[in-house]
Amino acid sequence: MFDYSQMNPQKFEELAKVYLETEFPDYQWNITERSGDGNRDVFCRYTFADAEVEYWAEAKFTAGSSKASLKKGQLDPTLVSAFLYPKPIAKIRFISNNTVPEHYFYRLEDFHIKTSIGVQIVAKREFEQWLMLHPEICERFHIFREFSKSPLPEDSFEDSEIKIDSALITLQSQEQPYFSESILYTKNKYALYLLVNNNTQKYKNVHISLQSSSIFSFTKIAWRRMIHIA
Repeated sequence: MFDYSQMNPQKFEELAKVYLETEFPDYQWNITERSGDGNRDVFCRYTFADAEVEYWAEAKFTAGSSKASLKKGQLDPTLVSAFLYPKPIAKIRFISNNTVPEHYFYRLEDFHIKTSIGVQIVAKREFEQWLMLHPEICERFHIFREFSKSPLPEDSFEDSEIKIDSALITLQSQEQPYFSESILYTKNKYALYLLVNNNTQKYKNVHISLQSSSIFSFTKIAWRRMIHIA
């Protein structure tokens, strides 16, 4: 879950433009005027077979995390505008931090069959997966990832030292315990599970120091109830 409290519809249009520039860098993307935008927030023009073709994107921002899915009344106006537009449109892309109901995809398929205009949805799941891969963009737009506020155990005990030649460390967020995290953010809490295999010696306690100036820095990570030692 992401915190969008610093976001508004106008900033989200700018974020949608950044998304398109990141995913499709070969095109020149433009934000439309605030008034009379023709139900398109971002667009590009290019020439194909001696004809000028447009690619549209409509940004749909939803404030808060408890809102219902987007309604057809929020999406249909863009489809109608595209249908009436005098120039060819190759594709429409809806970009949103909200979800789209499954039944609406049948409506989009029907629209595509009747108009030959492609439609693609970049809704909450795909959009936030993209955000996770671009922490610098999150920082730029003041979007922060939220996690469960339940406290982690903080047992104190003596340190032991282990020399590790190579290791694979997997961290999991409290929000999604069955999915490993590939991006770590400062000021967020992560559960660290360790399995230490050693045929010659068993350790009662473990002390770990992780240092990384580019991602995060932890010292003295050791929680007895969260460490599994074989």
